Amino acid sequence: MPRLSALAFGLAALVCHGCGKPAARPSGKAGRHPVQAPPSAAATAGTKTEPPSTGVDPAASIAACIGAAPPELPAAPVRAACAEAIRAGAPGLALASARDGRTATLAFGRACATPPRPVTVHTRFRIGSITKMLVGLAAVSAEAEGRIDLDTAIEHIAPDLRIEPPMPPVTTRALLTHTAGIVDRPPRPSDGPRPPFELGPFARRPATGPAYSNTGFALGAWVLARALGHDDVHGLFAEPVLAPLVGRAVLADGRAMEGACGHLVEGGTVTGEFTLAEDYARFAHGAAWVAPAGALAVAPADLARFLSDLPADAVRRWTARSIRDPAGGPAWIPGARLAGGDGRPARIVMTGRTGTFWALAVYEPASRRAWVVAVNAGTPLLATKQAIFDALDLRDEATGAVAGSTVPGPHSPAP
Repeated sequence: MPRLSALAFGLAALVCHGCGKPAARPSGKAGRHPVQAPPSAAATAGTKTEPPSTGVDPAASIAACIGAAPPELPAAPVRAACAEAIRAGAPGLALASARDGRTATLAFGRACATPPRPVTVHTRFRIGSITKMLVGLAAVSAEAEGRIDLDTAIEHIAPDLRIEPPMPPVTTRALLTHTAGIVDRPPRPSDGPRPPFELGPFARRPATGPAYSNTGFALGAWVLARALGHDDVHGLFAEPVLAPLVGRAVLADGRAMEGACGHLVEGGTVTGEFTLAEDYARFAHGAAWVAPAGALAVAPADLARFLSDLPADAVRRWTARSIRDPAGGPAWIPGARLAGGDGRPARIVMTGRTGTFWALAVYEPASRRAWVVAVNAGTPLLATKQAIFDALDLRDEATGAVAGSTVPGPHSPAP
């Protein structure tokens, strides 16, 4: 594949849902579920398209990206995202913020070079470990319905899942909050499509607190799927609480689907491009069992809107029990970190990085504001993350109150 200029950002488009017409949706296959139509015109905003960028001047490209943002998006996160993404050589960027039924989205750059496709408001990005957020939400919702007890030893649900040593007993909650002590086991080409019940044994060590483990979380998702009567983990993403994302969010675990390509970037130049299926194959060597730990692909606008529209009781259940990090980091809830404290409101936070994609999701329950940003390169946008947190800390323009200042519940230091 020819090397691509890091600054060759293509088509730029913006959409503010709640005030006009949606951008045209790209054609193509959608993978496991059919693509649903975008929201009605009454729930969407106008679309502006910028001409393709032809130069390589970073300042000009950054200015074009900033100029493509809808006015509903606060300026600081937009400036940070455009500057970081372009300077890092990411071909494409999507930044979305949702609240009160309105979603403002900046979509800029290229989704793929071959064939050429721009990023649009509907472009799916791999979101890596943010996949865990949705699995955790499905778990606590199923527990509230009485369909699973997350504190029951998994040997009663999946006796064929081999974990050594087996004592003390492992629970689904421990697996989903990284407190089971499971040692990460990289996926292997020999794993193939087999579920983890046919693999193993999986090793564990004594746990004194949360210790991040993709392997442990993936095992918890498969145990959850079995307890809920699903044939595999795909069924988790059809759980009632996740219904708004059916047809929009899909597991990029080898099935062909439409979405942004992942990119390797070296020295500001793209040196490799991969479809969603190819990218997952690089990440997991074709092993299916690790998919629930990081294989989801979704448009940032769809995910931001979903989070901001979550029913309050679902969020309360999700955040009701958190596990503090003895080292002083943010607490864990199933599938996500719970940040806040020191006068700041509770925020559900998760990042995802695959090597060729990077994404961030932040949801503040009190203000019902959600932010999601994604780029199709592996460089983390740390200044953008801080700008989003700073934007949430600003006073609400309508009420003059600090957004979320009255949220009760568990808090821990912000990341």
